[in-house]
Amino acid sequence: MIKTSQNSRRSRAVILLVTVLLLASLSLALRHYAALDHVSSHPAPPQNAAAFPDNTLLNLPVQPIMTETAKRNATVDRLYRIGHMNWLDYLDTLDDAGLAPLTKMAQRWIYEKQHPPKELCGEKKFLVSTGTQEIGLGAYLHKQGFGLGAALEGNLIYVLDHVGTHEGKYEFADNCGTETKKITSLDCFTQPLSSCSVEDAVYGKNAWKFDEHEWERTNIENQMYHKDWAPTYLKKKLQEYFAGAELSPAFYKIWWRGQSAAYLSRLNAETSDLLLQARNDKSIHRTWLHANDERPLAGVPFPMPPGTMNLHVRHGDKATEMTLMPFKNYVDSAEMFSSQNPQMYMRRLFVSSEDPTVIEDAQRLPQQQSNVITSPDAHWQVFTSNIPRVNSGPYQQIRKYGASNMTRSWYLQLWMALECDVFFGTRASNWNRIIDEFRCIFVDKCQLPYFEMGPQNDWKDYFW
Repeated sequence: MIKTSQNSRRSRAVILLVTVLLLASLSLALRHYAALDHVSSHPAPPQNAAAFPDNTLLNLPVQPIMTETAKRNATVDRLYRIGHMNWLDYLDTLDDAGLAPLTKMAQRWIYEKQHPPKELCGEKKFLVSTGTQEIGLGAYLHKQGFGLGAALEGNLIYVLDHVGTHEGKYEFADNCGTETKKITSLDCFTQPLSSCSVEDAVYGKNAWKFDEHEWERTNIENQMYHKDWAPTYLKKKLQEYFAGAELSPAFYKIWWRGQSAAYLSRLNAETSDLLLQARNDKSIHRTWLHANDERPLAGVPFPMPPGTMNLHVRHGDKATEMTLMPFKNYVDSAEMFSSQNPQMYMRRLFVSSEDPTVIEDAQRLPQQQSNVITSPDAHWQVFTSNIPRVNSGPYQQIRKYGASNMTRSWYLQLWMALECDVFFGTRASNWNRIIDEFRCIFVDKCQLPYFEMGPQNDWKDYFW
């Protein structure tokens, strides 16, 4: 009996051992197949491409992961195709964290107020812009933004006369209408401001005139509206968003300047197509490198490489309103920033200006050796565009080169500035403020650096 019992115990022990070994083998097998499955669906990058002969690399599955560079490139690509998108859909592609506060909400509110059902247009009231003084496009957008704000505050719809009354025209566009119905307003370049038209507005019945004599303040149905205000509804939303903060008049002013100017600059499909065509035209753009001496390469990379710095140097007639800063000041500031951030920002510039000598100086930069020991690269890389330039006021440029030609050239330079990731400018210039504002609305780059190059006193109380 004892012997039989011992045999039985030995048998059970053997069976238990075999079972444990089988389970261990099964566990190892399952882990092996799981690892193979993981490798096949998430292939590791090869250490040496030569280890994969016969184009094996090309057959490996690719994960649909969009890198930061890919996102940046997609944003720039959409910017140049904005005329083929609904404005609100376009904004939804951008990251809220990189936009000015409440941009999407504000633009939706403006859009919906300006776009009632067409069958209700006859029941609406209107504020009609009838022209502008001889000012640049940046100042024009800011002043028209004042008119848009006044209309929204009074629950009116803002529209543009086809032809302004100042000297009989707006001056920013050649006739894009017909001989019998001329259109020379910014409507030639942008998506409609409203679902209603200026034909729905009848003076003395449902429309008020907004002209150049009302640039300081306007009064509609006994309701005064000042140029520095934001519409009350949006002002309250900002107060709720920044609960606990005492927002300054300067904040409301610059915030609304950007929101209104952006709404007025929603380019239409034709203008978008022309800008994209011009952007890709290598005969228009130049890349200046040290290796090429002073012979430029045709074209500028599209989009411009990550970390490219934008320098817009406002000279011309602006000396009567602000201190004109030498181009060298911009370059020194850009070099200092690059040397302090050498792993992210090469010495790579996109330079724009109405002053031809600024562009000439920029083209010579790559031949200069850096004296800053922490510079990330030995020589500057410079991008420029070969557009018409006159070192004077915008209207001198318009009269010499044509209204539509210059307006499209300005928007092209603006869009190219928005491709960049660091910005240097003088906010006493309306155009520099447009760049600053639009980087926070048309692209989600509001958290990227902007450097003021002029004295603060030049712009702290800027009129527009």
